[in-house]
Amino acid sequence: MVENGLVEVDAALKDRLQGLRDDRERAREALARITIQVDEPTVDEERLSTFSRLIREKLQTGDISYRKAYIRGLLDTIEVGHETIRLRGSKSALERAILTEQTNDKVVRSLVQEWRTTE
Repeated sequence: MVENGLVEVDAALKDRLQGLRDDRERAREALARITIQVDEPTVDEERLSTFSRLIREKLQTGDISYRKAYIRGLLDTIEVGHETIRLRGSKSALERAILTEQTNDKVVRSLVQEWRTTE
């Protein structure tokens, strides 16, 4: 009836239709992201080994600013307690770094990091 012009579209219906269109668009975007993720390679033993070796070299012998950048790019928090040190980071950030071999100086992210104790 609305399509044929027999009934006017009221504000509530108009808002509801726009909400449904927005939901549909978000669903399409999510489907596109999932499709891309399915096609992406996964972390295998060889990639992990290569990444580990490269990051170890950079952390042991690299410039201090690069060492900090690598740590900031992979870790969210570093908690220092009396008996333990806890490193926390995103698994997806680590996976992205491994898959993109994010160990060269040009792709290291720089973040403001929150360093704190666990007291």
